[in-house]
Amino acid sequence: MDRRNWLSTLNLTYPLYTGGLIRSYNKQAKSAVEIAKQEARRTDLKIIYDVKRYYYAALLARNVRQITEEALARLQATLDLTESLYKKGSGKVKKTDYLKAKVIVDNVRALVAKMRNTEKIAKAALINTMGLDWKTCIKIKAQEIPFDPYPTDVNKFIIGAYQFNPDWSRLKEAL
Repeated sequence: MDRRNWLSTLNLTYPLYTGGLIRSYNKQAKSAVEIAKQEARRTDLKIIYDVKRYYYAALLARNVRQITEEALARLQATLDLTESLYKKGSGKVKKTDYLKAKVIVDNVRALVAKMRNTEKIAKAALINTMGLDWKTCIKIKAQEIPFDPYPTDVNKFIIGAYQFNPDWSRLKEAL
């Protein structure tokens, strides 16, 4: 043979009858793709749920911090009044009254510091869940958690749970 000729062979084996094996493999592959889609949908829904939950946690932490700061300011005014009455010697305020008020104010001051840290942690969790850089500064726009009452028809909730639940869809595809 000279250099211009090539010799090659091709051996192809194709089964005439597989008993439905190829069709079942195709069906399994399509079901696996659907299961993967439902898993991706579940991940998306979990991210949305977590972001919403951490947003309202940060909002709640901010509101509780504001309430504790207001309480501290009022208790501090009460402590100042108690101190002035005790030191000027009106006779109505004893040293134990003054010390009790001072202990309460110090406890509330510690609670305010704890609420400030809780607010920072809630914001950090929200930033982390949203996938932002940890140095990102965010501000919570809402002033209060909205109250959205749900209808009381339990059957609609159950139907919606079955219809939109990714786990239920995965189970149907697996079956």
